Amino acid sequence: EFDAAKEEIEEGQKQIDDAKKELSEGEKEYNKAVADAESQIKDGAERIQNARNQVGDLSSGVWYAFTREDNPGYSNLVSDTNRIDAIAAVFPVFFFVVAALVCLTTMSRMVEEQRGQMGTLKALGYSQKQIAFKYFAYATIAGAIGCIIGIAIGLVSLPKIIFSAYSMMYRLPALKMVIPWKSVVVAIILSLVSTSVVTLVTCHRELKEEAAVLMRPKSPKAGKRILLERIRPIWSRMKFSHKVTARNLFRYKARMLMTVFGIAGCSALIVAGFGLQDSIEVIITKQFKEISTYDAIVSLKVTGDMNDFDDLNKSILANDEIESVMFTRQEEIQAYSDDIDNGIATYLVVPQTKELFKDYLHLHKRGETKEYELSDDGVIITEKLAAELGLEVGDNIEFEYGDMTCAAKIEYIAENYVYHYIYISPSYYEKLTGKALKFNSMVFISTSEEKELSSRLLEDDRLIAVQFVSGIIAEFNETIASINAVVIVMILAAGALAFVVLYNLTNINISERVREIATIKVLGFYNNEVNMYIIRENIVLTIIGIVCGIIAGTFLAKFMILTIEVDEVMFGRNIEISSYIIAAILTAVFSLLVNIVMSRKMKKISMVESLKSIE
Repeated sequence: EFDAAKEEIEEGQKQIDDAKKELSEGEKEYNKAVADAESQIKDGAERIQNARNQVGDLSSGVWYAFTREDNPGYSNLVSDTNRIDAIAAVFPVFFFVVAALVCLTTMSRMVEEQRGQMGTLKALGYSQKQIAFKYFAYATIAGAIGCIIGIAIGLVSLPKIIFSAYSMMYRLPALKMVIPWKSVVVAIILSLVSTSVVTLVTCHRELKEEAAVLMRPKSPKAGKRILLERIRPIWSRMKFSHKVTARNLFRYKARMLMTVFGIAGCSALIVAGFGLQDSIEVIITKQFKEISTYDAIVSLKVTGDMNDFDDLNKSILANDEIESVMFTRQEEIQAYSDDIDNGIATYLVVPQTKELFKDYLHLHKRGETKEYELSDDGVIITEKLAAELGLEVGDNIEFEYGDMTCAAKIEYIAENYVYHYIYISPSYYEKLTGKALKFNSMVFISTSEEKELSSRLLEDDRLIAVQFVSGIIAEFNETIASINAVVIVMILAAGALAFVVLYNLTNINISERVREIATIKVLGFYNNEVNMYIIRENIVLTIIGIVCGIIAGTFLAKFMILTIEVDEVMFGRNIEISSYIIAAILTAVFSLLVNIVMSRKMKKISMVESLKSIE
């Protein structure tokens, strides 16, 4: 028992020694931790004091105030509506001039047809004012009704069409109809001037004559020798019916000019509409199939040189769905010149090498095929950027790059339709900026499905975004959808106006020459020959009007293109031959329809009734 107790005491003593040893080690660790903590607190206090000193040295903060115009969506919508407003300032003038001519001719003809009645009323003792008021009231009522119907249809239909087109691009609130009273009043005044005032002036001119003269039909215009008759080689070979047509055309000069002007105006509107459509459609073909031939743009997570991206380059090229790849540096800058006050947002593009650049971008002058090559002594800028800045080949273009301003010599100006670009070789980039070239993106040519390829590529954490050209095309198509809607409305309206002009003037022509037509019927002319007697004149005038309209439409289309162009897009400058042909055919079809309708009217002319004496 004694030995056991002794062993127990020795074991307890050993445990006490171990505890003392452990306590001693813990005390050492504690002292060390205290020393480390005091050192860290001292360092932290020093950093805090340094930070306080830096805060004390800071200047006052800068406030930035942004308006709605700084919002891209808002500013783009404002820009688009301003362009539609520019169109609205031009096309009503064309339509109104043509419509005014129709009204002027119609009302003048109406008064002349009423000569007999006016003479009778004058003989019965009615004053000139009373007689004139009758026709003035008729013209005013007809004009007012036309204004009401036109304004109602115009305010309801056109705004909805344009608004629906823009709703595809912007998130807009519900359309709220607002009546533009100023435009309405101006439209009514101009319309009534074209009808009521013309009627009043014509009545005043007719009522100057005596009642007996007014009750007799107006003497037809006498035929005169025309210039063509003096050209004997041509005149002697013309058929008799063709000679009559030529003389009749110049016999009624006012109506000839009215018809030619009306057809030319309508044809010009159709040409301008198709020309604008051509200019829009060519953008996709030219930009994304001829100039830029890559399929996608990839944004890199970090910047670096080719040594940094050697593994990525090999990885991308190892993909069977990608044919080739080119690393680039692309960034948005502000370009300047002495001709403008504000900078223009432009993309600076630096390719991996000048040799690879030629495989992805085919830059050349508009209308030519010879491709430009990047130079180590200058840059290539896009056409519209040069026009906006007022620069030419050999000038210097300035742009802000970081905290510096660079001035680069313009070597070439290239055809381009979407966005503004400055293309610069790697060596010239480093020479201008004094910085080593670091890539932040790449472009590639692919043969695969876009969604699947994009998903696989983004699995690499070195890539942050993949944008396929097809997506850019889809966005662009949405942007120009509104302009296409305007074009369609314009073509339909121009076609309808062309039909009205031709129908009205042809109807007046036949009404004026009823006795003449009845006479040639009595002389034995067949119905087809009678029809051609009048229709041949319409055909000649239609051809002349189409030629004049094509010329006028070309200038109108160019004006529209420059007016409607958005800031970052250049429309095509050429109108396709097919557009001229289609415009000519449409105008000719309207003329043909009118001739068919009028031929039935001429067939119904009674020879006996038409040739009865007015007495």
